[in-house]
Amino acid sequence: MLVVFAFVFSAAAANISIAHFGPAAAPYNAFLLIGLSLSARDHLHDRWRGHRLTLKMLAMLMSAGIASYAFDQSSGRIAVASVCALVGAGITDTVVYHLMGGNRFIVRCNASNVVGGAVDSLLFFGIAFGAISLPIFLTQWAVKVFGGGIWSLIIARLRK
Repeated sequence: MLVVFAFVFSAAAANISIAHFGPAAAPYNAFLLIGLSLSARDHLHDRWRGHRLTLKMLAMLMSAGIASYAFDQSSGRIAVASVCALVGAGITDTVVYHLMGGNRFIVRCNASNVVGGAVDSLLFFGIAFGAISLPIFLTQWAVKVFGGGIWSLIIARLRK
């Protein structure tokens, strides 16, 4: 349950801080919060596999968007962008994570974070701000992957 809370909190907190501070908050969010959400989702894939995984994942994604909007109604466009980005990233992340098969959690998690972080960055900035610049995309993607890598180590340690 703690990992579900961490996922919803990290996504909602990232949305609220972007709505409040603007794009300047994005690198911090990418490292601390989106990296956590990417890695937490992978952990939950292992825990929920075969137990209404898709329904539970969609409920978490929607909860994050609703929490963002409920806390700050001015974050409407940010919340919509976030839910779209989380769904898109979640789909690609899931495919890569499960294609990795029997590899260790950290390897699977980080491989899926590379793809999930790219999709998240493209969709979020495209929808939230109506434009994507290559330097911002590359920075966001790299920071999400690095943050996800740190969080995957922490989660792997907690899994033991």
